[in-house]
Amino acid sequence: NVRNAEEFRRHVEIYRNQINYAYWEVRCDAEQTDDALLARSNLFEANKSLDVGDLDAALKKYDVAWAAWDKLFGRYPTMMLDESADEVMAAIKRYQRLQDTPEMPSNFVLKNFLEFRRRYDSEGQSPYLMEVLNQWSQKADRGSFFDQHPANAVPPAPESTPVAPADPPAQPQAPAASSTVTQPDAGQPPSPKKAVDAAPAETAAPKVASPDEGTPPIPKSK
Repeated sequence: NVRNAEEFRRHVEIYRNQINYAYWEVRCDAEQTDDALLARSNLFEANKSLDVGDLDAALKKYDVAWAAWDKLFGRYPTMMLDESADEVMAAIKRYQRLQDTPEMPSNFVLKNFLEFRRRYDSEGQSPYLMEVLNQWSQKADRGSFFDQHPANAVPPAPESTPVAPADPPAQPQAPAASSTVTQPDAGQPPSPKKAVDAAPAETAAPKVASPDEGTPPIPKSK
């Protein structure tokens, strides 16, 4: 059933994103490589030698560790964003103090990694950047990430075409007041006028005949 298969695929994709599966898959592959073992063991030994004051041994171990980390970061660039990269950054600061130099030399092995972190820390994480790094780490025939993105190792996000804002809807206009009386449409009877009740006319009182002056009234016969 195609519908059920599509629904299953969608749920799998949601769960993969929730646990960041792509990153952990790459991380597991990276940690099993010889470069990862060489990078971690020599960085540990270098820090340990520096703690006991063996500066020459520390410098040698650091140089081996930097070369191994450069290969590891180039092949698995997502590791430049996790706690492993934070440990490397802290070790570089110790190495810099050991060398008594304010800036690392231009030929420093991890110069691309430093530039990447500088830009990443200033611009912040973006979904586009994570997608690029994950896709690169999953290529079967990939070389070093820095070969394609030297120095400016953070690939810029593609520019999106700006969308012009839509014009606001026109506000309805209030009808203008008119002083003329609207005539009824043709064919429509006019509205009947309300009849005004007229005040009742005063009824004249009946006029009583009065006898002529000086003549007595004639009596009526029974």
